[in-house]
Amino acid sequence: MYLNKKVGKGRKKRHLRKLGKRFAIFLALISAIGLSVGLYRYVQYQQTLPFYPPTNLVGHIETYPGERISFQPIPVAQQKHILEHTPNGEPGVIIQFNCEQFDCPENLINNLISITEEYPNVYLAPHSRLAKMLSLSALGKLELLEYWNEDQIYGFLQSHFKAQSRSGF
Repeated sequence: MYLNKKVGKGRKKRHLRKLGKRFAIFLALISAIGLSVGLYRYVQYQQTLPFYPPTNLVGHIETYPGERISFQPIPVAQQKHILEHTPNGEPGVIIQFNCEQFDCPENLINNLISITEEYPNVYLAPHSRLAKMLSLSALGKLELLEYWNEDQIYGFLQSHFKAQSRSGF
């Protein structure tokens, strides 16, 4: 009798250990699935948020886009590098536009190209998630425009480059 009771308890312990391991694997699997679904939904949510151009240097990389006037979005890390300095060593300004979500005037892009060509430290690019039709960004400064306003754009550029010359850049 004594042996049978001991053998029964041993089997019971092994059975409980097996159940415990299976339950732990089950919990780990459920947690992994939940985390994966949550991460996927977070990424999807992030892609629907409006984009605000950077105004700081955190996370920048030491490369520039191929051209100052681009018809492809400029990666954020490169935008930050432009704000730090352009190839000539002076801080830059980025003008971005969003004609996918906003009704842009017919000549908007040509006008922006003309303005960009006037300033050697200004870059131009589209961005389909931009929060407004136009954005002007410089180190520590951001201006968002809901519509084309040439005076406001020139004012931003002139105040930025005037401030640069006063600060010794």
